[in-house]
Amino acid sequence: MNVPKSAETLLKNKSGILVKNMSPGFYCNIGIKTQLNRIGETLNNYNNIIVDVNIDGLPLYRSFRVQVWPILLRLVNITNTAVFTTGIYLGKSKPSSVTQFLAEFTEEVAELRENGFDFNGRCIKFTIRAFVCDAPAKAFLCEILGHTGGHGCPKCTQVGHKINGVLTYSTEAGTLVSNEDFLERKYPDKHAPAFRNNLSPLENIGIDMVKQVPIDVMHLIDLGVMRKFIMRIISNESNYKFRKEAKINISSKLLALRPYITKEFVRKPRSLVDIANWKATEFRMFHLSTMESMFLKTKFLEMYTMNSFFYIVLAVYCFVLKNLAQILI
Repeated sequence: MNVPKSAETLLKNKSGILVKNMSPGFYCNIGIKTQLNRIGETLNNYNNIIVDVNIDGLPLYRSFRVQVWPILLRLVNITNTAVFTTGIYLGKSKPSSVTQFLAEFTEEVAELRENGFDFNGRCIKFTIRAFVCDAPAKAFLCEILGHTGGHGCPKCTQVGHKINGVLTYSTEAGTLVSNEDFLERKYPDKHAPAFRNNLSPLENIGIDMVKQVPIDVMHLIDLGVMRKFIMRIISNESNYKFRKEAKINISSKLLALRPYITKEFVRKPRSLVDIANWKATEFRMFHLSTMESMFLKTKFLEMYTMNSFFYIVLAVYCFVLKNLAQILI
């Protein structure tokens, strides 16, 4: 019995979207222009379109090794518009080639940046403000070493060294890397071997690889420094001995805060017993909101204020609270 596999075949509807093979999966390009045309009359009052781009891999199932990599755009200067997708990759692992993955996207971006977007006879300027990606996706797209490597900092020349199996960076800042340094491969160890003599797709469309690709706070601070610091303290892997009574005391204080956590926080505090399962938002809330009150009446406060970790928390406060930095200056 010859039965159509989908309603689309039965109704003879054509989507106009082509799905093509892309090792080791499939890729579907929707197009930036197609999505902008769907916004319609919203663009009539604007002469410039400014977008942020996000690309990241997402697992679809827990029991099946399939992931999707969407290319998402957000209109920065146009309000009341949803984030839209311009391309989607589906496969058992990330795309084998970032050049092939971004080929259609970068080609359309280059055309829009040069000629603008034609809407109802008007030419609207198209600009990319930033590529906002987490650290692993950023390393893949920019073809640089990952954040866990010795040359993992894309912003300066600081080189990490392992001490007792832990990758450690000096507290002294290295020389800042400029976009010209990036393009000229002045520091080749920061780049993936295949791209030490070739430009990446983002460089080919004129993206400033230093200023337009921000760092990922989640992996560097929340799941990076903060998580390692707390884990080493409570497991007695540092010079400070964290007693069991202090752990119980702090855990009880965290749990007591749960009824008072507002809806603006994604998750409520959990006990230190569950710290191995804490998410990034929990570590973020801990070092920005609850940590000071937890350690106020413990001996941990002495180590907290004397250690360089205090300066990390202060630096994060300065970045998060824009007015604080101006007040301190």
